[in-house]
Amino acid sequence: MSEFVIFSVVGTAVGLVIGLSFLDLFRVGGSGGDMVSGFDFWLGNFFQYKRRAKGLRQAEVARRLGVSGAQLSRFENGESRMSAFQLFKLAEVLDVEISEIEIKGL
Repeated sequence: MSEFVIFSVVGTAVGLVIGLSFLDLFRVGGSGGDMVSGFDFWLGNFFQYKRRAKGLRQAEVARRLGVSGAQLSRFENGESRMSAFQLFKLAEVLDVEISEIEIKGL
């Protein structure tokens, strides 16, 4: 059973990463050529909502994620794309199931 769970989580992660790559087609402008997708913006807002709903401060979540508060702010504002590892770690810190993250409207 544990192999199935691991396969399912890895499959979901691979699907999410592929989805993020696909969503590069729908990029929105950033500063200085740093382009992020509309999904990056949506994902950042999703995690910001979850963090606030848990009453956690940005500094605490950033420390647990291993990034600066400024970097977490860029993630939450959709100004920077997080790696797959950071995505999983942030989901873990905020007690969010990866399956809660849905790509809507595609």
